[in-house]
Amino acid sequence: MSKKESIDLKNYVIDPNILSELSLEMMEKNNIIPFKKEKNTLYVATSTPEDFELQSMIETEIGQPIKFVFSNNSDIKAAILSRLKIKTIFGSLEEPDYADFKSVHLVAERREINPNVLSNLPDIPSIPDLVDLILFHAISHHASDIHVDPGPESLFIRLRIDGVLHIFQQLPLTFMSPLISTIKVYAGMDIAETRLPQDGQISVTIIEKSNEENANPEIDVRVGSVATIYGEKLTLRILDSNKIDLRLSNLGFSETQLSTLEEIIKYPQGMLLVTGPTGSGKTTTLFSILNQIKGLANNIVTIEDPVEYRMAWLNQVEVNPNIGLTFASACRSFLRLDPDVILVGEIRDNETAHIAVQNALVGTLLLSTIHSNSAIGTIQRLMSLGLPKFWISATLTAVLGQRLARKICDKCKTVDKPSAQMLKLLNLPKAKKYYKGKGCESCLNTGYRGRSVISELLVISDKIRKAIESDKKESEITEIALKEGFKDFRYDAAEKIKKGITSIEEVLRILKIQ
Repeated sequence: MSKKESIDLKNYVIDPNILSELSLEMMEKNNIIPFKKEKNTLYVATSTPEDFELQSMIETEIGQPIKFVFSNNSDIKAAILSRLKIKTIFGSLEEPDYADFKSVHLVAERREINPNVLSNLPDIPSIPDLVDLILFHAISHHASDIHVDPGPESLFIRLRIDGVLHIFQQLPLTFMSPLISTIKVYAGMDIAETRLPQDGQISVTIIEKSNEENANPEIDVRVGSVATIYGEKLTLRILDSNKIDLRLSNLGFSETQLSTLEEIIKYPQGMLLVTGPTGSGKTTTLFSILNQIKGLANNIVTIEDPVEYRMAWLNQVEVNPNIGLTFASACRSFLRLDPDVILVGEIRDNETAHIAVQNALVGTLLLSTIHSNSAIGTIQRLMSLGLPKFWISATLTAVLGQRLARKICDKCKTVDKPSAQMLKLLNLPKAKKYYKGKGCESCLNTGYRGRSVISELLVISDKIRKAIESDKKESEITEIALKEGFKDFRYDAAEKIKKGITSIEEVLRILKIQ
């Protein structure tokens, strides 16, 4: 079979609606599974695509044309089991041996659980397997988050991959209570408390069946719960630092930005802030910086909520409000540790801002994140937190604003034909070739695989310091910065579009340009 006529089901997320096109009985009997639908044709994975008799029989039974596409026999069995086993949990059908169909199996390092705690849970042995299944697929597809969302009629499992949510599974509401309770038990949370928000943690290890003695490093899964009108919602944040490339040069910064950043982080004092919305890669950027400057020559201390990347040569502290350990209280004590570099996970309030800046004033390099709309807008944000203007001008070295844009999949990259309006929005020339991803198995039919930074770097010059001290408006500071060579988000995004790194559509989405 040619490459175009085959599919790798291990790297393919099937829309739950597609699965209802064929009965479970038909899929199990013939070892087939539908995976997509285009126009009126249903695409079906099979290990015997040349079986035209079977194809004709299925077309007659379902009343629509189908196209057979080759896939490995074991992968089809695994797909049927992993995505449809839920239909047999409450039924009379004998459930197949799940372990036979996985290339790797997942072992959750669960807290010691009192058997009495579980006595009120429904006796459904398959629920723990379902939890492992969800975790396995999320980790194998490099998802950053798992959302367990109750609705009025169904329970939805969604995975955030490359910053975008995808439906992984739709479950009957009968699964809601046992599934959520099981996850909460594994995370050390109180299953009796369903009204108040809670936090918990699960440590996960993936063990290859061919080499079970050598397990991969642990993956932390942080679990948060909140009550909604339809029931408890869980969000599982996957902190897999083992697959993160913490090299500053590989994040997608331009050569000019990278060179400037590398000079800034050599400064013995001052404050470098990274700003952007949630999920824009701020923490990854900061730890890439720390990864570059760590070592015997620097005493680096951090306060984080939570600790996402464990790193040698760092003194990492995790926020614990239960004992009064906050960003502010930790910062207050850090000066007694003789630090060279301090990382504060986030400047989110007046107290933290004041103490962080005071640390920078006495001769340390302070790194932190802050929420603002842009690099230049960060100056006004610091003022709104009550910081005196002369403190800001004296300590602020640079502000890095960033977003994350999905990169076009190399395996299905094709020429794009954007409208004149889309080109105008980003000031892009017409006489230029642009690209997009058409979607393939490798990128889960999204057209994108991986992400790159879209950024703007504001260096605080003497003129900008004087403007801050003179209480100049944001527009006036912007004018000064532009004259000094400041390049904003749109400029950096346009450059990455021209290089074929990302698409026009993706940039318009992340920059919210209409």
